[in-house]
Amino acid sequence: RMLDDGDLSFANLHSGQEFEEYLQRIFTRLGYDARLTDKAGGDQGADLILRKQGFTYVVQAKFYEKPVGNKAVQEVSAALRWYGASLGIVVTNSTYTKSARSLAVKNRVTLIDGDQLKSLVKMAYSERALTHFF
Repeated sequence: RMLDDGDLSFANLHSGQEFEEYLQRIFTRLGYDARLTDKAGGDQGADLILRKQGFTYVVQAKFYEKPVGNKAVQEVSAALRWYGASLGIVVTNSTYTKSARSLAVKNRVTLIDGDQLKSLVKMAYSERALTHFF
């Protein structure tokens, strides 16, 4: 089910697909052209593609109960090259392992955890939404 803009919490999401759609709305509110990738054609490690001012960003969404590990960073690193993106981003409602954080630093990957996502959502729906986050 699609959440309306009045429902800002990701606590009531139930699936990875709902989380991806939620993130698409958040990034759109922040002024990005945010598109979900075509799962049937193979997403090559990206769940969303963000475009703004000539830059392309790839996003891997992880709707997890436990900390996100290296695999998500590896997936978005592959997507970075596949899509010729400027930045890879992994977004989760959870946290990251120490190993994933270390790998992200070496691979031009930005990690957004659940607490940071809450702040991002507040920015997206504030009176003065950021015009450029990355």
